[in-house]
Amino acid sequence: MAFEAMGYDVNNVESRELAAQEIILYLRQAILEASATPGKLKSFGPRFTVSIPFKGINGRQGLLVSVWQIDQNKDVPRLATNWLKV
Repeated sequence: MAFEAMGYDVNNVESRELAAQEIILYLRQAILEASATPGKLKSFGPRFTVSIPFKGINGRQGLLVSVWQIDQNKDVPRLATNWLKV
């Protein structure tokens, strides 16, 4: 599992919460300068993919892939999903 490879104990609630908090914080900082790649046009609106390097608590590097969608009649993208590639 990718998060285990990055040093997180996925069987521990606190460790999962720590991973989630770190990802949210990291996305908020990195998304401002990251490039977005247009993706599929869904019935709810267009999607974009943003991939950014991510460093785990054990120092191992991975790639955090996030998919953003701009819903119909909205101007602000929302996070649809994300995953980690190691």
